Amino acid sequence: MHTNLHILPAGWEQYPAPNLFTFPFAYRPHPWTELAAKEVLSSVHTYMAHNPQSELWRTGKMFGVLVVSRHGEEAVTGDKSGGWHEEQAYAAQYFYLAAFSALLDGSFYHDGFVPPVYDWSAPDGFFRREEAAISALRGDGVSAEQKQERRQRSRLLQRRLFGEYHLLNSRGESATPLEIFRNETQLLTEEEYFERRRLIEQGVDVSNMTFETDSAGTLPPSGTGDCCAPKLLQYAFKHCLKPVCMGEFWIGAAPKREVRSDGAFYPACSGRCKPLLRHMLAGIEVETNPLLLSTKKLAEQTKVVYQDEWLAVVIKPSGLLSIPAKDGGYSLVDWAAEHLGASAAPAHRLDQDTSGLVVICKDRNTLRLMTELFEKRKVEKHYEAVLTRMPVDKPSSGVISLPLLKNPLDNPRQMVSFEHGKQSQTKYEIRKTRADGSCLVDFYPLTGRTHQLRIHSAHHLGLGAPIVGDRLYGSTKKQNVKDAENGVEDGSELMLHAAELTFPHPVTGTMLHFHYPKFS
Repeated sequence: MHTNLHILPAGWEQYPAPNLFTFPFAYRPHPWTELAAKEVLSSVHTYMAHNPQSELWRTGKMFGVLVVSRHGEEAVTGDKSGGWHEEQAYAAQYFYLAAFSALLDGSFYHDGFVPPVYDWSAPDGFFRREEAAISALRGDGVSAEQKQERRQRSRLLQRRLFGEYHLLNSRGESATPLEIFRNETQLLTEEEYFERRRLIEQGVDVSNMTFETDSAGTLPPSGTGDCCAPKLLQYAFKHCLKPVCMGEFWIGAAPKREVRSDGAFYPACSGRCKPLLRHMLAGIEVETNPLLLSTKKLAEQTKVVYQDEWLAVVIKPSGLLSIPAKDGGYSLVDWAAEHLGASAAPAHRLDQDTSGLVVICKDRNTLRLMTELFEKRKVEKHYEAVLTRMPVDKPSSGVISLPLLKNPLDNPRQMVSFEHGKQSQTKYEIRKTRADGSCLVDFYPLTGRTHQLRIHSAHHLGLGAPIVGDRLYGSTKKQNVKDAENGVEDGSELMLHAAELTFPHPVTGTMLHFHYPKFS
């Protein structure tokens, strides 16, 4: 009896089934995923209303849904006295599972949600007792020997714990996180990462510094295996259910450091989940990695708006990589070499999903001079963006200042860190509200941090409203069918555009100004 299996909400029949399973690290949710998530969101909001002490009011949590179908004659037989009817289950072809990351209010078990891959939570069990003993070795008065003991015991505990997780895939293969991570690049723990940042800020050379490693192979990050995606897939494979599509979304209060908004979808984390899902999704046809969708054909949409013997200014289309990625994909660098000369290279970058003006230099000397202009902030940049909604309780114009830092366990996403982040500043002006409730904003970045405008839009300490089409920081806004037929943006691409550049020519000194707006 599958008490954790739910009938898809009404209306799913109007949407075609997905051809491929969701690529979990950069996706736009399938309508079935959105319908299931909406039902879970409503249920959890009701739970929060009846539980005012729930952690969801303080820190929030990631939830996930997995749409599945039955394998062969595998029966889905609900309890007629307490849920949906057996004949309903047989009549339906698709169902969904729900999960939350780690524990919810101290428990792995809540009605309607799948169980953990492995339950280590017993208060009197070995893992809890050893965890408490390790925590006692923290604090200002702890000696160097005690710190070393804490690290060693923590690693031993993690190894013992990860040996208990036996993760399945569609081929019936089982592997533990220790086996899956064995040959992965060792990630620093968050503690080690911030220790390194602290030393850098003190001027210490950390280039040759090594943190403690393990001869038995790479140790997975803490929490590996307890995220939504592994829980959902594990349950599906154990009960002969075929994964169809998936999505993860946030419910509850926003955390201080990361960009999270109640009800918004986010990709699976890369540090913990990427190696696991590589194993668990083996044998399943998955959507193409968006990086690999950056093709030569897409690059041909690049438009040259200015050119002389030293440089060119082009408009990069959304979806085109600025520089080659390790996973492959044709980039603006490749296009420049083919169209502007072998030595041609962009002087700055735009995110893959961002469109707009880019300066390409044709030789190394011009590139050096142009780079200096960017470093000395002699280049004035203006971006325009469409946010999912009008920011709440924010002035119509101002300056956003947030210290940003790469998330050590979730590359390429960034996070806010007042302890270790580098300051980022953006001047903004809200231009207007659009007919569909979204709003048009002008951004004037004063610094150039990675994903700066996207975080300044989405984070609750910024504008608190993600950019439409942002796969990393949570926007799934859709326009209606009529708008799509009329050529209105459908939210399928990031609605962030580098619209204007003003700078002195790096060789002649002549002031150059380019303005190519996209949104209205």
